[in-house]
Amino acid sequence: MSNQELLQEYNDYLVIERQYAINTKLSYLQDINQFNELLQKDYILIEQEDAKKYYQYLRENYKNNTVLRKLSSMKSFYFFLLKEGKVKNNPFKQLTMSKKQVILPKYLSYKEIMYFLDSLEGQSPLEIRNRAMFELLYATGMRVSELTNLKINDVNLDERFVLITGKGNKQRIVPINEVAVSCIDKYYKISRLKLIKKQTNILFVNKNGDQLTRQGIYKILKTKTNEIGLKDVTPHKFRHSIATHLLNGGADLKIIQEVLGHSDISTVQIYTKVSQDKLMKEYNNCHPLTKKEEYDKNH
Repeated sequence: MSNQELLQEYNDYLVIERQYAINTKLSYLQDINQFNELLQKDYILIEQEDAKKYYQYLRENYKNNTVLRKLSSMKSFYFFLLKEGKVKNNPFKQLTMSKKQVILPKYLSYKEIMYFLDSLEGQSPLEIRNRAMFELLYATGMRVSELTNLKINDVNLDERFVLITGKGNKQRIVPINEVAVSCIDKYYKISRLKLIKKQTNILFVNKNGDQLTRQGIYKILKTKTNEIGLKDVTPHKFRHSIATHLLNGGADLKIIQEVLGHSDISTVQIYTKVSQDKLMKEYNNCHPLTKKEEYDKNH
């Protein structure tokens, strides 16, 4: 069978038997296609030496986590070919993959968050909208896609909560603070009426009255943070920031999990490492015996 035919069979397997999401399936197929472009060899003729060469190429050109993912794609592909009797062995089976590195989430300090939010002081319809949008983003830690899809009825200003529809159409209720409530109320009563051109139940609209996109929000954020000198700020950093700030404020991991809408609490536990790093930094800055020479001189 040709490489293309084998890949089509694997595609059907991922979709029908494994029921993988489209993006997951595409990721697997892209990794396999990259392998094919590099080696230019029939899949059924690949040997362990070919796999080792590919592994070496990955190590020289990609970060550890990407290498791990690409090797996993190839192992899964050859596991399928082996199961289907297309090959006699899995050339990737013996390759030892290094442990996945834990990348700590980057977040903004409370001071940086306040500096940014306080800079959104304008009174034009778009400026009022921006303040409401980012106050809500920090208040809830919602994803940008969740923010763009918010409907008017999803926000209850009287009871101070927002109904968020997340991945897999799972819904969660998240409280919002008084500042966010006030900014959203102002936007809804003043700015939104001036921006909308047609009937829509989408909460946040652009200057043409259409639904804001993720790219649109990112552009707004990038423009403003560049103006005030904050670097490398992304909408997702707001999500990391609220999680870290809640944890530092004493919130239980279960609460943070519920606010962020994670199905697995282990996803949230990474923020405890961020908090521990802050603890160590504060300890080393403040404990007298970490600066013994200075301590001895002053006592």
